[in-house]
Amino acid sequence: MLKYLSSLFALLVLLGAPAHAQLTEATFQDVGRAFNDCIEATKDGLVVKRLETRGWVRATHDPLDGKLLSEDRVIYQHDENKLLIYIGGDTDLGICMAAGPVDNFEAAKEFMSIFGDVSKPTENGGVEFWLNGGLVQINPTGTAENPSIRIVAFTPMENN
Repeated sequence: MLKYLSSLFALLVLLGAPAHAQLTEATFQDVGRAFNDCIEATKDGLVVKRLETRGWVRATHDPLDGKLLSEDRVIYQHDENKLLIYIGGDTDLGICMAAGPVDNFEAAKEFMSIFGDVSKPTENGGVEFWLNGGLVQINPTGTAENPSIRIVAFTPMENN
C-alpha cells in the first residue's frame, strides 16, 4: 500500500512539475483555504464533490499552457484562489495536492510553521503530520526566483 501511495505521489509531483511562474502569487489566505479544502476532500475517502461545493471547478484546459487536458489529468481551479488543485487515485486511496507560487520561501515556511517545527524539516525541506488518519505533507518547491508551495493530503489509512 505504501508503494502505491508513493507511486501516486510521484505522479502528482510530475503533474505539478510545470513552473508556476505564469500564475499570480498566492496569498497566505489562498494557501490556508486550499489546505482546508484538500483536507475536506480527503477526510474519509477522496470526494471531489466537496471541492466543487467550495467553488473549485475542474479545468478542461491546462491553466499553465492552455492545452486541452486528458481525462486522467485532473486539475481544479478557483476564481478566488491562486493555487491549483491536482487530484490522483480513487475514492479509497487518493491524493489531493494544492500547489502554486508564493511571494518567497519565507511565506511558505511561515505557513508550514503552523503545523510543524520548520527548524527540523523533512528530507525535502517540508513538514509532515497526520490529520484525521491521513498523511499531510507541506513543502516549499520551485526556485529562489519562482518559489512555490505544495500541500499534499492523502486519504485516511484506516479506509484501506
